[in-house]
Amino acid sequence: MIANLLRVSEEEIQQYISDSQLLADRIYDDNAYEDVYLIDLDKAWDGIIFLLTGGSIATTTEELSKVVLGGEVIDEQQDLGYGPARFLTAKEMTVFSQKINNLSEAQLKQKFDPTLMKEKEAYPDIWEEGQGAFYHLFYNFEVLQTFYQEATDHHKTIISFIR
Repeated sequence: MIANLLRVSEEEIQQYISDSQLLADRIYDDNAYEDVYLIDLDKAWDGIIFLLTGGSIATTTEELSKVVLGGEVIDEQQDLGYGPARFLTAKEMTVFSQKINNLSEAQLKQKFDPTLMKEKEAYPDIWEEGQGAFYHLFYNFEVLQTFYQEATDHHKTIISFIR
């Protein structure tokens, strides 16, 4: 299960809500890997959620988990691999961007707890790798931070999905 995020305009969100097949066509296009507005957080997504909330996607109710897996569903009937795509409003995205841009490596490292991550069933089950696992999460977190900042700078919002 790999989390992807796509940076789009409000107009594009409305197009995808009207016809979710347009979104599927975009993300499953043979050249989608060249889309500079699409990032892949690999399997680090649930570990990042843990660092932000103290729980996994299965155990957290913290709103900050939306940073990785969005808010509103685009099309409840569409399955892009592991469920439907979700999106954040531009306002939500800006608030989340500010929150994650203020987090440092040291702060996140303090929240990294392999035992608790295993207990909370954070995906994937690699936490016994210790610091190597943390640096995998932190690298992807930095990608996420940059992606959010660019979205904020260009007045875009974010769609997220797992495939």
